[in-house]
Amino acid sequence: MRGAGAASWRLMSPTQVLRRRVLRGALAGNRRWLIIGGVLWGGSKVRRVFGRQAESLMLPKVRPGQSVSLTVMKPPTRRQRRAARRVG
Repeated sequence: MRGAGAASWRLMSPTQVLRRRVLRGALAGNRRWLIIGGVLWGGSKVRRVFGRQAESLMLPKVRPGQSVSLTVMKPPTRRQRRAARRVG
């Protein structure tokens, strides 16, 4: 019979199991796990860097004596984002 740690993988999500295996394999010097980890984490980092871009809604021409009012909207909460995904 194996130790208590052997059954702990059953309690983890598949993503956590894969993350743990990639970390162990990469730290052990296994090239295959290092490549898998690079593809998985590299892809998420690229999406994070290039996914969100500033959006210019309008570029007003301001003359002397005029003013521009800027309003910052709060980002939606996680619950609001989930609700929007369900609807749209």
